[in-house]
Amino acid sequence: MKIYIVGAPDENEIYPFFENNQKPVVKELNDKIFEHMTQAATGATTGDWFVMFYGASCVECQRLHALWEGVGAKLRGRVNVARVDASLAGAQTAKRFHVDKLPTFLFFRLGKVYKYALPKTDIKSFVSFAQDWYKNAKGEPVPLLASPFDEVVDWTVEMIKYSVSFGLDILSKYPWIWQIGIGGFGLVALTAIIALIKAGRTSVTKDTKKEKKRK
Repeated sequence: MKIYIVGAPDENEIYPFFENNQKPVVKELNDKIFEHMTQAATGATTGDWFVMFYGASCVECQRLHALWEGVGAKLRGRVNVARVDASLAGAQTAKRFHVDKLPTFLFFRLGKVYKYALPKTDIKSFVSFAQDWYKNAKGEPVPLLASPFDEVVDWTVEMIKYSVSFGLDILSKYPWIWQIGIGGFGLVALTAIIALIKAGRTSVTKDTKKEKKRK
């Protein structure tokens, strides 16, 4: 009795590639070298790139690593095949391309990025997509690298979101803090008003004394 797993890698496709390609053909990219290697947004002079975004805790990703090597061997000399760890060394790159699901496969060509969304995950389908089928997908302009200012803005926005969320959570647990906060604000405002009134009276008193001395 044989058990067949739908979508499982075909060993008849993979093993011959391993025999003919002893060295890994899939390049490992990270945040530091991704743009330098692919030039995705800066000219694309290094050719087309087919990139798999994966994560260490993604079971499906682990299953596809060997198959992805087969894709790389099949496309060698025509398309660069690589992978990026979206959960660690390539987290910023994954964020740049809005990768929110693993695995994700993106094809980069001449300043545009095409997302592989076909149901099949076999060597033949991947190779077909990289060679011609990508034309049927919607190409998006490759996002530019974030500047240091953009990173600061993103960090600030995230901190504000976290602070608001944290504050609302605390207030929902301890509603009496609202009363203290409002009471505290009222006390501060009242103190400021009294100080202004006193300052005004003092000024008037001094002016009155000066007028009397002149007379």
